Amino acid sequence: MNMGLNKKPNCNAYWDSCNLSQETPWFPVHMNRDRYQIILKFLHFADNMPLPDRNDIGFKLFKVQELIKHFNAKFKYFYHPTQNVSIDESMTGFKGKTPHIRQFMPNKRHARFGIKMWCLSDSANGYLCQFEIYEGSQGRRIGNGSNTSDRPKLSRYNFIVSALESMTSNFVPQKVIRRKRTRTEMEAARMGPTPLTQTVAGHPLDGHDLSKLPVGKKRQCVAGHPTRVRTGWECTGCKVGLCPECFAKYHRQL
Repeated sequence: MNMGLNKKPNCNAYWDSCNLSQETPWFPVHMNRDRYQIILKFLHFADNMPLPDRNDIGFKLFKVQELIKHFNAKFKYFYHPTQNVSIDESMTGFKGKTPHIRQFMPNKRHARFGIKMWCLSDSANGYLCQFEIYEGSQGRRIGNGSNTSDRPKLSRYNFIVSALESMTSNFVPQKVIRRKRTRTEMEAARMGPTPLTQTVAGHPLDGHDLSKLPVGKKRQCVAGHPTRVRTGWECTGCKVGLCPECFAKYHRQL
């Protein structure tokens, strides 16, 4: 961690005592150079005896899988995310000997070559809650589409169960959302039916769900927009047209 904060041209420069302007005495005080290089050479995070077959699922990350589980457990233990979380891809620049997981992404300006990860972060402060390393198209796939395969692994944790809003950028399920739907319709399709559990005047207000109108049919939203807005959604209980973003606001004002 300290090497990441204090950048040097090479590893030996951290123990350089000849150039006083570049000397960093913290490193030689805590560990000499030869000992550090020997530990780095023989560093292992997994036992090589139960090494899986090269064609088995999980072979690519077998050496570091326990380390990944350890970090994910610590991220989850020390911090509870806020309401809004984001799942997105991230590229860690690396050109070492990892041809089985190394990716090339020309649109990533900071690192075109490296290790691709799916990260679940808190949208309020950017805290990394969970991460998974992308193992390629033949890795652990779940569902359909190129991006839906890794989303269930990040979304199965208990702090994302019906209490958080997952704001995704590239995750658009192919069987659920059509290509020509608007952004509002896509958000409502991800959420599905939205039951209302509030009470009005002491009486439960259930049976009010957001329902999609037939194709080609639209109704005017009754939530009081400055201009007339037509929507393809309605409340099943009130039988009035409502936009997905106006659904909760309209019923709170009843």
